[in-house]
Amino acid sequence: NATRLAGLLCSERSFIKPLTTADEAIAFDPRFLAFEFAGRFMLRQQQSLLIKDLEQSALGSPPKSCCQQMMMGGGKTSVVAPLLSLLLADGVRLVMQIVPDALLDMSINVMRGAFGATIVTPVFSFSFERSSGAELLKALRGIRRRLLFAAKRGGVVCSTPGAVKSLLLSFLDRLQQEERTPRLFFCNRDEVQKRVPSSKHDVLRKCGKAMLVRRGEAEEIRQVLCIMQGAVALIDEVDMVLHPLRSELNFPIGQRVELHLASFPD
Repeated sequence: NATRLAGLLCSERSFIKPLTTADEAIAFDPRFLAFEFAGRFMLRQQQSLLIKDLEQSALGSPPKSCCQQMMMGGGKTSVVAPLLSLLLADGVRLVMQIVPDALLDMSINVMRGAFGATIVTPVFSFSFERSSGAELLKALRGIRRRLLFAAKRGGVVCSTPGAVKSLLLSFLDRLQQEERTPRLFFCNRDEVQKRVPSSKHDVLRKCGKAMLVRRGEAEEIRQVLCIMQGAVALIDEVDMVLHPLRSELNFPIGQRVELHLASFPD
């Protein structure tokens, strides 16, 4: 214990640099020091250099994607991801952490526990499914307001690849339905009444209301995607999340067609 205490007292903080060699003035980012105080530990030199490297890549002009590999136990989930999200959250740009489904709950708990009561950083979760129910438009408005609030308050949004892909594919699905809509729905009411029998007017009216709802959903999804397009994504387990064979999401569209059951040869 005495040896460990002596080593901690003699260790230097790698994120503190002297301004000049002539005086004793130093320069450092106070967010590093606040994060150490909140976590009650000292950052390793490898962690500090890695975080600065990732920060410079994200804040560069233009921003660049950067991928780094760390050994297990290096602190990528408990140290690198929370501190990097704190550095990149500027009150304008959204910061998202994308993790596999099995790590979502753990990542949210680690992110919330990393800051503690010292650094007030809101942590949200984002989930989206194709079968979200009849209140989808209301839910999308709530998602958009929550993402804007997170970006404004410097928060972090934790999500999974499936949720983001489901949102994008839902937008494409609505665009395709709009494109395949019969031209009759774009005519004025008088022309529709002339072409369609009166017995079909109620059906057309219900279809028109459904189209307006889906158009509103498409607009809300577009705004959410625009927010995400300008965000910074911190992807954990990137080899699993971006795997070309295991990261696909099946999203069937169109009417269901029964498969022809061919007879098997004897």
